Amino acid sequence: MAYSGASRELKVTNEPDADQDGLSDADEIKYKTDPKVADTDADGYTDGIEVQNGYNPLGAGLLSQ
Repeated sequence: MAYSGASRELKVTNEPDADQDGLSDADEIKYKTDPKVADTDADGYTDGIEVQNGYNPLGAGLLSQ
């Protein structure tokens, strides 16, 4: 499964998600997160959850698009 960053809706895909955080490896590249670490900024929330809810998976604050 992966989250679509544009719409922030959960989408089931066949795309690889090495760290199983809800972001495909391709989206990890898009958001500059680590595809091998589920919580790139180590704040207790997975990268996929942060992107889905509009938060920055690299640090504090909201996701800017």
